[in-house]
Amino acid sequence: MVIAGIGVAGKLYTTYGDDHVEARVLRYSVTSDRAVRIEVEVSGARETPLRCAVRSRAEDGSEVGRTEISVPAGDAVVNQIVTLTTTKRAISGETAGCRPAQ
Repeated sequence: MVIAGIGVAGKLYTTYGDDHVEARVLRYSVTSDRAVRIEVEVSGARETPLRCAVRSRAEDGSEVGRTEISVPAGDAVVNQIVTLTTTKRAISGETAGCRPAQ
């Protein structure tokens, strides 16, 4: 049973957990009570195109906005600026992981 679990975990990591790709926020600015501007950098070799989640949180920690950006395959550093619409005033801009594009 443990060996099967390790095998499944290994397959999931190989498919979705590429530690050679890093998505990070370079800067963000709250532009209004309903929007935040987020600059995201994705670096590392990518064998397939990715979808990377970008989100924002309110002061109470709740998520107030989320979207995904498309990142092409390759090894070049990709910078994208996202203006994220929020449900209330945001205090952060964050990345929330990348996964292979479907």
